[in-house]
Amino acid sequence: MKFELPVTKGQQGKNPYYLTTFAIGHLKRVIAFDDKGNPMERSQRPVNSVRADKIKDYLLNAAEKGNDYIIPTLTGVLDAEVVFEPVSKEQPNIGILRVPMDATINLFDGQHRATGAIRFSQLATLNKDSISMMLFVNLPLAVRQQFFSDVNSTPVKPSAALSQSYNHRCPVACLVHELGDSVFAHRLDKENNIPNPKGYALFSVKTLSDATKVIFGTSPKRPLPDDAVEASKRIWGAWSGAFGWKAFSVSKLRCDEFRNLNISTHGVVVMGIARATARMLEVVGGDISQLEMRAELFGKDLHKLAQNFRAWEGRCVCSDTGRMLTDRRAQDLVASLLLVTMGFDPLERVEHIERQINPEVAIQRTKADKTWLEFWIAEQERRRTEYLESLGEQWQWLFKHYNTATEDDLRVVVDIVTQAAESCRFELEDALECLNDSPPSFVLLQTPHRLNKHLENYLLH
Repeated sequence: MKFELPVTKGQQGKNPYYLTTFAIGHLKRVIAFDDKGNPMERSQRPVNSVRADKIKDYLLNAAEKGNDYIIPTLTGVLDAEVVFEPVSKEQPNIGILRVPMDATINLFDGQHRATGAIRFSQLATLNKDSISMMLFVNLPLAVRQQFFSDVNSTPVKPSAALSQSYNHRCPVACLVHELGDSVFAHRLDKENNIPNPKGYALFSVKTLSDATKVIFGTSPKRPLPDDAVEASKRIWGAWSGAFGWKAFSVSKLRCDEFRNLNISTHGVVVMGIARATARMLEVVGGDISQLEMRAELFGKDLHKLAQNFRAWEGRCVCSDTGRMLTDRRAQDLVASLLLVTMGFDPLERVEHIERQINPEVAIQRTKADKTWLEFWIAEQERRRTEYLESLGEQWQWLFKHYNTATEDDLRVVVDIVTQAAESCRFELEDALECLNDSPPSFVLLQTPHRLNKHLENYLLH
């Protein structure tokens, strides 16, 4: 007794082959896994269960979300005498393959895909899902082993950058592409893990993706925050201004020419920037505006630092060979240097190394912190002045029009006053305190009852 397969017949070298499809739910019945026993008596490696499960999870995720998916063709050998019958003389390569019921199919390419698909079929409800298979007939073991070697020794794995560039389901990759079109002014290498030195891209998609994950602490169980796009633009925009990347984006310098002048675009430094950013945001409670202000305040120092290659020796530059170091220790030491320059403590895990490299780290950190505090106090005074001016204008209007003001008018005034307070980092309690110091013309109102009512409602909510 035989079963029939609709096939297309082809030829490669001396060997005919047949292309057909099987329902994914039927794979377990037709495939024999040739991965046990003496390796010289088979033509496959043992199935790696973890790898097969990744394929199963990929298929399950696609099925649950209704996404497209792909399982490339499986390749194997039919160990049986088969009969091919073409459908017509005009179509001699399309027909029916008659296969004995006791025939076995041994795969020599695609066993992990097949295993993952079988596990997937046991968990999902499948309707028309199928998988293609390329079948040779009665190949000798030596030929099957050679084909396995040929298939697995010649493939070239695509770069992580290119894989991420093509991965439209990855939120981080999509975010980085948006940054490339805005913050990085199209200077993003979307194909190579390390930008081509003779090209005009400064950063790789892979490096920026890795760095963005560090900043937001992204993991399979911790997705990007809802405001990640806007936050990323602000964060990388701040560093871009500090290190002079914006200037490069409009220059005609090649990548290697810029890197000979400025170390800040090397992958290890970008990762160090990410680790420094994550620490800063942790210290300041996620307030990106503080990072932006510090990047602007210490921008000249950071830019000079990026141009002084000796400052990076022992951190991300090998003191003996002058080569770039890229490990986690190097990233942390880069982060510590940036943190100290901007008035923060170095990272605890490398603080002892930091003090060996730079014995004056405590002095530098204190000096930077003092600079920041002076700037912060001046900035708060400036904002307070702006706030009082805005508050005064609203009170002047209310003083002139209070007798004819409607409830809606009062609500508008209160909204404007409270928004002015919030934009300047004042609580409304501070705003009311400021009123006590206001000119007499404003105090004459003595915050009438109707206005007090609105202020009280605001405070309660």
